[in-house]
Amino acid sequence: MQRILSADQLAPERPVMIYGAGVAGRTLRHLLEREGIMVQAFIDSFRNGKEDDLPVFRVDEIDKYEIEKVVICSIYVNEIIAACRLRGLENIVDGYPLYVLHTRTGFRLRFPRS
Repeated sequence: MQRILSADQLAPERPVMIYGAGVAGRTLRHLLEREGIMVQAFIDSFRNGKEDDLPVFRVDEIDKYEIEKVVICSIYVNEIIAACRLRGLENIVDGYPLYVLHTRTGFRLRFPRS
C-alpha cells in the first residue's frame, strides 16, 4: 500500500474520503484541502453524522457511495484496509505518515468542540 508523505502524491482532480473522523483525520483534511485536494467525506468505524461540516459515513454504509480513493488517517491501518477490502474498496492509501510528519514539524490546527 502506498504511504502518503506529501499531498503531491494525490491527484487534485480526484476527490478522496478520509478514513478517520477524529483529530488526525480532520487535521489531514485541512492539510489536503490547503494543497488543493478535495475531501468528500469522512469514513469512521463507529459513527456517522457530520464532522467539520462534512458527512461521516460508517464503514458498513460505504458500499452505497461511489468512492474514488480512501485515505486512511489512523494507527489501525491493517484493520481498516481489511474492512475496506471487505466492501470492495481497493484504491486505499495511508495518509497517517503525512499527518505525523506535519504535526511533528509544527503544523497545528485548532478545532472547536463539536
